[in-house]
Amino acid sequence: MPSIRLADLAQQLDAELHGDGDIVITGVASMQSAKTGQITFMVNPKYREHLAACQASAVVMTQDDLPFAHSAALVVRNPYLTYARMAQILDTTPQPAQDIAPSAVIDPSAKLGSNVAIAPTRLSNPA
Repeated sequence: MPSIRLADLAQQLDAELHGDGDIVITGVASMQSAKTGQITFMVNPKYREHLAACQASAVVMTQDDLPFAHSAALVVRNPYLTYARMAQILDTTPQPAQDIAPSAVIDPSAKLGSNVAIAPTRLSNPA
């Protein structure tokens, strides 16, 4: 699972850090489901009342919402865009292999397309 210090995340996102930059962030979550180690975001002032109960280690918000923060905060102009960028940085989706395993057995006459991945011990015969 990828993880990143809040200070490093703030730098990558060009965000203004408020609070402990050494907090380790391991994922993103909604304000209602976030736990310690996760970061969430707030864009609508009507959710300010939920900040006190939010268990996230940090919240992405605008400068106007900062006085209501109960945890570390990353202040940005566009929390939606920043949340999307965080999701990419902390993405845990496994990436497919992009190579041919050394132990793969491939028929010399087989024609392979570009960006092909072949796992170990697979047989590839021409059809």
